[in-house]
Amino acid sequence: MILMLLNTYYIIVLAWALFYLFSSFTIDLPWGSCRHEWNTEHCVEFQRINGSLNVTSENATSPVIEFWERRVLKISDGIQHLGALRWELAVCLLLAWVICYFCIWKGVKSTGKVVYFTATFPYLMLVVLLIRGVTLPGAAQGIQFYLYPNLTRLWDPQVRSHRQGLSCGLGVLGLQTFPVLLGHP
Repeated sequence: MILMLLNTYYIIVLAWALFYLFSSFTIDLPWGSCRHEWNTEHCVEFQRINGSLNVTSENATSPVIEFWERRVLKISDGIQHLGALRWELAVCLLLAWVICYFCIWKGVKSTGKVVYFTATFPYLMLVVLLIRGVTLPGAAQGIQFYLYPNLTRLWDPQVRSHRQGLSCGLGVLGLQTFPVLLGHP
């Protein structure tokens, strides 16, 4: 029962990944610019800003965040506005369930052969993405930002709320071991 709940939890993430995959089949990535109907006037393409200008905006958001919140999730103004069924995401969710079904349809015998590909391909792609990321302009600053974090930001309320939400979400991972503790495989 717990594993079925975890499957429904992670299948939604897979549906989002499929939505991103299908959205990326365009010449211009939809999360790469502020020229779409879901973007607000606060959308700023940070890579196009002239670095010599000293302009800050309290409400500035990136096109990536606006694509996620306003296109993928279509977050409403409040709980009183539930919104409509998102057919694109529903189809992606159905496709994710179909993929999951066919992965476990024949059991371990059929999926054992697929493991040779699925176990090595992510590492190959990580190496390709690492090489691509290191060769991008500004990679040294990004690596330095990653290795030497600003610890004073830990007390920022927004960072603390993200940390709390993530820790609650990751708490569900501990439930995977619960059947093993009870003696069930």
